[in-house]
Amino acid sequence: MKAEIISIGDELLIGQVINTNAVFIAKQLTAVGFQVGKIVTVEDKGESIKEAMGSVGEETKLVVLTGGLGPTKDDLTKQALLEFFKDEWTENNEALENVKRIFKDNQHALIEENFLQAKVPSRAKVLQNERGTAPGLWFENENCIYIALPGVPFEMKGLLIKKVLPELVQRFSLPSIVQKTIITSGLGESLLFERLKDLEGQLPSHIKLAYLPGPGRVRLRLMAVGEDKDELQVELNSWIAKIIERLENHYAGVEGEDSLVAVIATRLTSAKKTLAVSESFTGGKLAGLFTTIPGAATYFKGGVVPYYTEMKTEILGVSPETIQKYSVVSAEVAKEMALKTKEKFESDYAISTTGNAGPTKGDSDAEIGTAYIGLATPEETKTYEFFLGEEREEIVERAIFKVLEILYKEIYELN
Repeated sequence: MKAEIISIGDELLIGQVINTNAVFIAKQLTAVGFQVGKIVTVEDKGESIKEAMGSVGEETKLVVLTGGLGPTKDDLTKQALLEFFKDEWTENNEALENVKRIFKDNQHALIEENFLQAKVPSRAKVLQNERGTAPGLWFENENCIYIALPGVPFEMKGLLIKKVLPELVQRFSLPSIVQKTIITSGLGESLLFERLKDLEGQLPSHIKLAYLPGPGRVRLRLMAVGEDKDELQVELNSWIAKIIERLENHYAGVEGEDSLVAVIATRLTSAKKTLAVSESFTGGKLAGLFTTIPGAATYFKGGVVPYYTEMKTEILGVSPETIQKYSVVSAEVAKEMALKTKEKFESDYAISTTGNAGPTKGDSDAEIGTAYIGLATPEETKTYEFFLGEEREEIVERAIFKVLEILYKEIYELN
């Protein structure tokens, strides 16, 4: 069953606001059995909205619009719907009472624009919005349903979950869709394909495998479509097990279940080993990840963020001569940071990060994008050098995943 999503708002087109609404709506529609064939974003102009509505595919049975239902002049969705369906205005008493209730509860005075929220096209089924003043609108046109929802995420989610999805599920005979995403580390997309191509060739036609590359990792999404959800789940799990076996130590968890951080935590906890971190350019993000795991105190001893160069000496005890001789961003400094962290926290393992994420070199001689990771283990201390790009956020994100990958491989055999 095909569906399309139309997002409305200039703020989306100029990049001022990230279009999280479309992502949420797509996930929810997919979960109940719709196949989202197209997502478009249009400006706050009536003609643009009507053009998008008139351009849906012939097989599309559902169109969800979001945005442009407020009381201000640039909220033109309701007017566009009226014109598209050649309808006329009517006042909805329930919508009017809802507006009055909300303003009374919030102790605000009503103004003329607020009363306009109760003015709706006569052909629309009104979806009362318990979280705001703009109601949702449901239209049926030949073989396609058009549903307009507010652009405020909190309001959109309430209407979609409570009022739209239950009726859609009841109205349509929808297939079951089951999907899971495997996280991998240490192999690029082409190498993963080479390793998995024979398995992919064996997949039945109703199961699809997609490669989703990202900074420092590739995600493998498996999606199955069929009638019986429980049977699909069992079948999908069987294929996931085969893929995980083929990945060996490049497997880093299933998204939403056992993340790479959770796998590391489980391995360290079961082996009764501990970890500490010292982070320079990653700024405490690693410590933040490790402490999100329930029971983190059983394996994570703590961390420091010696961001300023002198703090590496004063807090950790890194030799000033090492910094002066090799530069603060160097393998030698990363090694000392890891070793000193292990000693200070009396942990079994310690990780350190030092790098240059830009936009300037600062105290470092290293080029922007250069990163060093130190790993102190019960037996030795090792360092790793990477060049992680030129964009600051990308450099930090890739460095964090490199740390997790290094640590995961180091403790892979722990029992």
